[in-house]
Amino acid sequence: MSWKQISNPAEPTKMNTGDTLKGYDDSAYLQVMADGIITRKYNSVDEAAKAALGEEGGSNVDRLRRKYREQNWHEKGLSAYVEAEIAKRDLIKAPGHVKLLTKLSARLANPVTTVLQAFTATRRVLGHTKPDGKTALPMVVATLLLTGVSASVIPMAYAMAAFLAFTLFALTSWADRSSEKSDGRTAGFALSAMAGVIAALVGAFGLLSPNSAYSVGSMHGAVTLAIGLSIIGVYATSFVSTRAVAAGRRKTFEVSALIIALAIMSQTGTAILAKDAGVFATIQTALQATH
Repeated sequence: MSWKQISNPAEPTKMNTGDTLKGYDDSAYLQVMADGIITRKYNSVDEAAKAALGEEGGSNVDRLRRKYREQNWHEKGLSAYVEAEIAKRDLIKAPGHVKLLTKLSARLANPVTTVLQAFTATRRVLGHTKPDGKTALPMVVATLLLTGVSASVIPMAYAMAAFLAFTLFALTSWADRSSEKSDGRTAGFALSAMAGVIAALVGAFGLLSPNSAYSVGSMHGAVTLAIGLSIIGVYATSFVSTRAVAAGRRKTFEVSALIIALAIMSQTGTAILAKDAGVFATIQTALQATH
């Protein structure tokens, strides 16, 4: 029996003489008594017992008074009352993982609705990221390069260099275009996703093709880090610039300083790649030779 039901209980059935046996279950009466005392409907245990039984006295009333005290029904009733109030007022928030599991269960309970929502979200994402003229050209060129390599018309080294250049151009165009249309939440999600993908690729390359000559564990990982940080830099600086222009603060010192700082930080990966590849050492040797 819940406390919601107890707050307005049905009239208990009065006990007869046989009900006074020692093993009689008085739980329903005791619950009514506890609820009435806690809500101050009754001023005493004696009053609550008489009201629950509908009697003015006798052995049945004495038994209920004794059981109420001996079985700690006041503590039980108070605990149940407090829990009911907490649940009713939503005073204790469920942990994040519980809320997530609850939402997931609700989604799985309506598979058709879930599929339709996923389809709509996918269309929205594709609508924002579909290639335009700037990104379509590198895709066409990449296809032609792969065709040339397959036909042994273009050496693999040249094709890979061109493919890498066009890929960088396509990613840069996407970052610049997407950031201009993003709000703060979308930009945060995009930057976090890019950082996560870059970190995963660098770690994977370090395991699959390890090379101790490179600080990040492999040559492929160093190239990925350089390109990835550059794309993140383009996205971040373009986003900041667009928002600053909309707010009329693009030419302020703090915005300009922030953009410059982001641009410099985005080339950290390029600097690491150049150092590990020996570019700095080569330049230093060339300068020393000229002197």
